[in-house]
Amino acid sequence: MCRSSDVQGHWPGIRTLQACLQACLECQRCHYVSWAVGDCSYFRSCAALTAGLQSHKTVRVRSEDGRILVPMPTPTTTPPAAARHDGPDGAALAAGCYHVFVDVGANIGLHARYLFEPQHYPLSQYVTAFGRLLGPPHKRNLSEVCAFAVEPNPAHAQRLHKLETAYQNRGWRLHYLPFGASDRAGQMTFYANAKVRNGKHNHEWGFGTVDREARLKAGGLQRPLSVPTFNLAAFLGGIAARRLPRYASTVRPPRLIVKMDVEGLEYGLLPSLLLRGTLCGGGIDFISVEPHPHFAPTPRLAGGSPLLSSERDAKVVFKYLQEVVADAAGCAELSELDDEAYTHDPALLPGAGSGRESGRRRFGGKETIE
Repeated sequence: MCRSSDVQGHWPGIRTLQACLQACLECQRCHYVSWAVGDCSYFRSCAALTAGLQSHKTVRVRSEDGRILVPMPTPTTTPPAAARHDGPDGAALAAGCYHVFVDVGANIGLHARYLFEPQHYPLSQYVTAFGRLLGPPHKRNLSEVCAFAVEPNPAHAQRLHKLETAYQNRGWRLHYLPFGASDRAGQMTFYANAKVRNGKHNHEWGFGTVDREARLKAGGLQRPLSVPTFNLAAFLGGIAARRLPRYASTVRPPRLIVKMDVEGLEYGLLPSLLLRGTLCGGGIDFISVEPHPHFAPTPRLAGGSPLLSSERDAKVVFKYLQEVVADAAGCAELSELDDEAYTHDPALLPGAGSGRESGRRRFGGKETIE
């Protein structure tokens, strides 16, 4: 119940923070919500009644002029399982995996190498993060660990296929997924942006859905690339519900770790994960996200996520998402860890020989794999 005269109220029966936020978005009088398990209250002015309670999380949803500060994608009715076309089946692909790492925006796959071969990357902060979450490398059973490299740029397909094959030959489960991350399966247009930040010589690290060369007037017209997308929230939810191995060689709990570097799409993907329940109570233990507020206006997802028009709006939205996830029970650890210690790969692929067969070349005085 939400009446035009209300200055505060309560929605009974709401059990999750994302459902409380969604109810507020549908009520014009709701500017703040105060949430605890079993209590979703809304207020027109500052939620003073519950602001001092440690048991409650207060979130400002609208500004004084009614502008939404925490945009959420519009929920859609989920069809029966047989009719869903969300893309790869996370539960099937991760079956039997104890720990799982999903690299969304994998580029040339370095983060998977940080996981399986940390000895080659002593400067990586992600090596340290993996150690904290999974234990020291020498105590991990790599046959129980799985990784997914999600990368829409076809320029990296050959490299990632080689890495996938090399790892599988050693009994390590790495899956290369040539998709863009979205809130549903479909198609999305991408641009190489090879002239941005010397991208041509840095593995097209600006590849994304924004034509940054046109914005920066770098000259020339880019050829747009249409890339298939998949439902990231559904995929991660499937992984969280995966069949675990009957026996594990560690007493640590199973982990689902996600890295997201998606060139502005994070402002649609994070609310999508939150609304679906994947980010809080959905099995993700740790997620690192590199925010790109300077890419505003931010791109829309296939499902029509909000378009943020300014860098300020993008920063405000990300800050609120951080606060929601930090204070709500059962949410993933949300980090801004951005590990770019290695732009180029200094190590040969496992089992690679020397010379031309190894794919080895010189770059900046170091031998690298392209």
